[in-house]
Amino acid sequence: MDLSVNSIKFTLGCVYGPNRDEPSLYQILEERIKLMQNQNLIIVGDWNLLLDPDMDGENYFHINNPRARQAMHKLISNLNLIDVWRDENPESKKYIWRRLLSNKFVQKGRLDFFLISESLQAYVVKPTIELGYRSDHSSITLSLKLSSVIRSKTFWKFNNTLLYDEQFVHDVKESITELYYHTIEKT
Repeated sequence: MDLSVNSIKFTLGCVYGPNRDEPSLYQILEERIKLMQNQNLIIVGDWNLLLDPDMDGENYFHINNPRARQAMHKLISNLNLIDVWRDENPESKKYIWRRLLSNKFVQKGRLDFFLISESLQAYVVKPTIELGYRSDHSSITLSLKLSSVIRSKTFWKFNNTLLYDEQFVHDVKESITELYYHTIEKT
């Protein structure tokens, strides 16, 4: 999603990384981001890998998804991105995900994180890790101060009568199908 707030233009993205060692996702992601030609990026996701196994994991017996991790580091370097929470908390070991292993140990990892462009670093107020509700993942938040935003008292509302318009419903279904198969073909 491309946004513009007080003449600051940035792209928001959300990623769910595979649980298997698949570096191609990160290569495809980098290619698509470069096509957008926006230097200000905020990408959040459950990446399913540890950027720094020593700082971001506990009770891992091997580095998970090593080739994907290497591709992720390349993406971060090529796009000048920052793991904003780690940047603000360089020595902290705080975890997002937990799993009880059969040997009674708890495996922990910081698998979810925000990556932002260096150009947006000055706008960061506070990245946080909060307790999650009914999930094995905690929630993460990122607050930015993009100066004062003028808010109106209006809000967007979907006109649900469009759901009875056969042409509208057909066009939406066709767009979703086209986008879905276009994405599948690229991966």
